[in-house]
Amino acid sequence: MPSTESSRKTLYLIDGSAYIYRAFFALPALNNSQGLQTNAILGFTTTLLKIIRERKPDGLVVAFDEKGPTLRHEEFTAYKAQRPPMPEGMSAQIPYIHRVVDDLNIPAVRQAGYEADDLIGTLAHQAEQAGFDVVIVTGDKDMFQLLTPHVRIYDPVKDKWLGEVECVERFGVEPARVVEIMGLMGDAADNIPGVKGIGEKTAMKLIAQFNTIEELLRRVEEVAPPRIKALLVDQAENARLSRRLATIQLDSPVAFEPATYHLKPPHQDQLTDLLRELGFTTLLKSFQPSFSHAEANAVNSVLDKEVLKKSTVYVNLEPCSHDGKTPPCADLLIRHQIKCVVIANSDTNPLVAGNGIKKLMEAGIEVKLGVLKKEGAELNKRFFTFVEKKRPFIVLKWAQTDDGFIAHSNYESRWISSELSRQVVHKWRSEEDAVLVGTKTAAHDNPTLSVRDWSGRNPIRVVIDRFLRLPSNLNLFDKTQNTICYNVLKHEEHPNLKLIRLDEDDFINQLVQNLYKQKIQSIMVEGGAQTLKLFIESGLWDEARTFTSTRSFGEGIASPLLHGELISQESISSDLLKIYKHSDGKNKS
Repeated sequence: MPSTESSRKTLYLIDGSAYIYRAFFALPALNNSQGLQTNAILGFTTTLLKIIRERKPDGLVVAFDEKGPTLRHEEFTAYKAQRPPMPEGMSAQIPYIHRVVDDLNIPAVRQAGYEADDLIGTLAHQAEQAGFDVVIVTGDKDMFQLLTPHVRIYDPVKDKWLGEVECVERFGVEPARVVEIMGLMGDAADNIPGVKGIGEKTAMKLIAQFNTIEELLRRVEEVAPPRIKALLVDQAENARLSRRLATIQLDSPVAFEPATYHLKPPHQDQLTDLLRELGFTTLLKSFQPSFSHAEANAVNSVLDKEVLKKSTVYVNLEPCSHDGKTPPCADLLIRHQIKCVVIANSDTNPLVAGNGIKKLMEAGIEVKLGVLKKEGAELNKRFFTFVEKKRPFIVLKWAQTDDGFIAHSNYESRWISSELSRQVVHKWRSEEDAVLVGTKTAAHDNPTLSVRDWSGRNPIRVVIDRFLRLPSNLNLFDKTQNTICYNVLKHEEHPNLKLIRLDEDDFINQLVQNLYKQKIQSIMVEGGAQTLKLFIESGLWDEARTFTSTRSFGEGIASPLLHGELISQESISSDLLKIYKHSDGKNKS
């Protein structure tokens, strides 16, 4: 969302407590090596980093609920009384979530007697008065009452922006009167009673006609039908109470200070130690220097270098022996007089090809080769494919309905897989160098091909558009990520966008060869059906991942036919994920 005025800075206010609950129940149970459940921490941290990475706010605040009763409980003891106690697995994660926020150097606010909503409402009001645009990060409809020309809502899970226009579309009234509707309809989630017998549609109609609850009650004789009039007369005080309970406070005891809430660099050492403790290896990589190999990171993490002389180093790939982007790791291990190096696989890169092992042995270091060889080869399958076959490791991915369709016949965009499955796909994108789609998928789905529901690097976007017919306003061409467009017409280079011309004959093989020249080690092909079919028929794939949902289309575009070895399957929410590897001997190199 662009700022309303270019000169106004933007403050993001995150409903921390709501996203803890959302992450805990959305993600499957995860545990670190010490047995701590970490799903809420991971989901919360991923959302937070996504906001920082993609939105680049000037200021950021996370608001949390504080333990104990609130002012609303003092007025209505049954407020939220129906809610079960916080699950033990969730409560144990909250201190770590607070540590994540602290180590990211993000200010947090909490206040006894007040809910996070009230703190957000107060800060939003004060920041707007101070000349800021405000973005409230939430999925809670209660926050609609805070919308103004300079206060917006952003829901990162749905990637949706909500403002005054969307409020009128949703409730039929401007933001200031949303609380009037909520006072009539109540809120089962918070145990706010409302007027029993009056639902959302009736509440919207009444407030559209009478403006406020007080005006409605004053003119209750004008209400029809008689049943609704009787409900209002009998439950007038419930309506007034419910309105007060639903009203977000704008005067809670917090103060907006631009300098305090300005976005700052994280506390690097504390953050990396915490991510390592939690076992968040993918997130850890994004905060560690990218120029060091694992051997260098391991050696540098040891404070007393004397102990290295008694140490054994375990690596899944032979230490490098040549100068590239990094100094030779073999030389580093020799310099620190490592006692023993255990290696799963030798390096098939001609620049190494046993030279690292030779160097270590000539320096008197004991070398053990072939330990967990199969597991090491699996970890390095992308590298070995790139070096030995001179092409990227190719992963095919699609979602299909229970009756075997990948899309509707008219290509109408509709989600097939679950929200959790889509988050898994975003995690996969962060693990590959590039993601590819065909012309029809680009045109009909208008994907961003980003990792917006995960944390990590965005892949290079690759699109096939043979005759350059795709409109330039598609998300793929927004130049926010490196993008390659393969075609048969012309070659051009722009910032973050390359047009690369290939011959029509043997197009897919040429494309894969060019990806190798671009030093892309791995790519995930996400569709559509024709593009996936081209890769399958050319034998150019190594792994396929398919989601099968419980939905049915009845008719549509059939999912690709695949012949491969099923290596795993598991349930992801309501979907069945199957993973295959190419093992029929036709895999082209």
